[in-house]
Amino acid sequence: MKRVASVLLVASLLGCTSSPPGKEVRVTRNAADVEHCKHIGAVQAVPPYATPGDDMAQIRIRTEEVGADTVLINTARKSSTSGVAYRCRVS
Repeated sequence: MKRVASVLLVASLLGCTSSPPGKEVRVTRNAADVEHCKHIGAVQAVPPYATPGDDMAQIRIRTEEVGADTVLINTARKSSTSGVAYRCRVS
């Protein structure tokens, strides 16, 4: 019986994973997507970037850090990427 309990405990601990930082953040370029959301503030990613797509990863992480779940991108991704963070989901 103790063995079964131990196996269940280990299995439950292994099942407790969280998503990587920024993974739950929604990115949009459509202002209509955030019109009913709470404005949180500006977020920005500045090069140098380590890998392609790192700018968007940084934006997602910064959005999450300010307590938002959605970012409206407002730049063309040439030198730096910036946007406005919003909280759209009800917590």
